[in-house]
Amino acid sequence: KITDVKHKREKEKITDEEKQFAEKVITYLNEKTGSTFTIKNNSNLELILARIKDGYSFSDFKIVIDTKCDDWLTSDWEKYLRPITLFNKTKFETYLNTKTNGSTKTTTNKFDNLLKAVSEANRDFRIG
Repeated sequence: KITDVKHKREKEKITDEEKQFAEKVITYLNEKTGSTFTIKNNSNLELILARIKDGYSFSDFKIVIDTKCDDWLTSDWEKYLRPITLFNKTKFETYLNTKTNGSTKTTTNKFDNLLKAVSEANRDFRIG
């Protein structure tokens, strides 16, 4: 089919540099969320490549991931920390430009939250 040939040619146009960039984004997302997303899923790769073509940088992806992890980790929204939500065309720019009430938010992950809870528990149970 003509569409199959066209799709195959489009896939071949993906450079090693673009694949490495996408892999770096997915790795960062996985580190922040404890997930196991891959670029082997073509939709994940295509979402990232589309944002690259829109002119976004790796630091833009990091800001989106960090902002939404800060907002959604350990909440009911955590299930939306996935490429289809974070990197889609209609939401990416909105997430990138989300204000943090004028302050710089520090991002935490589940391990950081656990360490904080253990530290607080130890403080609460100290004698003397």
